[in-house]
Amino acid sequence: MTSSNQHTVNPKNVEKLLTVKQAADALNLPYRQLLSAVQSMEIPSYQVLKSRRLVFASEILASIRSIKQVET
Repeated sequence: MTSSNQHTVNPKNVEKLLTVKQAADALNLPYRQLLSAVQSMEIPSYQVLKSRRLVFASEILASIRSIKQVET
């Protein structure tokens, strides 16, 4: 039986979750400042069981943009 609502996901278009350290390095942001924003829930993060906190770079950039808009 075939469903007409099948979706295919292209792995090249899927954003990877990064550790806070990886994201800080990739975006050239201070690690401690980014970690603080994640811990205070200013930036969304994800955690599986008791693993490290993971973030999407796009969500960090969106948070930075929204803060800049509020300041102007």
